Amino acid sequence: MEPLYPVPPSRRSIRRELLARIRGEQTLSRMRRAGLRAPGPVSIAARVYIDEMFAWAITIGAHSRIAHDVRIIVHDAAVKHLTGYTEVRPVEIGESCYIGAGALILPGATIGAGSIIGAGAVVRGDIPRGVVATGNPAKAVKHVTELRERHVTLQSAVTLFDKRPSDGLTELEERAMRAVLARDGRLYVR
Repeated sequence: MEPLYPVPPSRRSIRRELLARIRGEQTLSRMRRAGLRAPGPVSIAARVYIDEMFAWAITIGAHSRIAHDVRIIVHDAAVKHLTGYTEVRPVEIGESCYIGAGALILPGATIGAGSIIGAGAVVRGDIPRGVVATGNPAKAVKHVTELRERHVTLQSAVTLFDKRPSDGLTELEERAMRAVLARDGRLYVR
């Protein structure tokens, strides 16, 4: 169902930014002002925590997507009570990466371009380019082409949808989605 009074896109983004600020959420523009190096388009979902004090030590490559509840941390205060100093190590996320919901990226981590980090993974050290990495600590479990091939095959057997619920589905479109999900146990939306 379409909203009674649709908000123009420019006002919608300003509203989203203001609501995020009121909620105390970090925004990409605020993190960039704090020094985050994220050139080009980057997608960061809600409730992502970026180590704000050391945002300048974080690089996120263009076209990367970071799902909700991800934590990117570059400082380690665990040894401060022993040495009097907090360790800071840079984090680098390559271009066209996907970081799954709830992942934790620890100081010194590097994630190669085109890699996918699974939901809830704990990344420390180096993740090669073009792999799917999961677990704690995150380890490469397959190449992204294997994951792509699997889902392309699965998509050929189900109905594909070009609209998402957030695009304002009609009642008929939503019923069709629900029916496909009930029948096939999965669906794909653009």
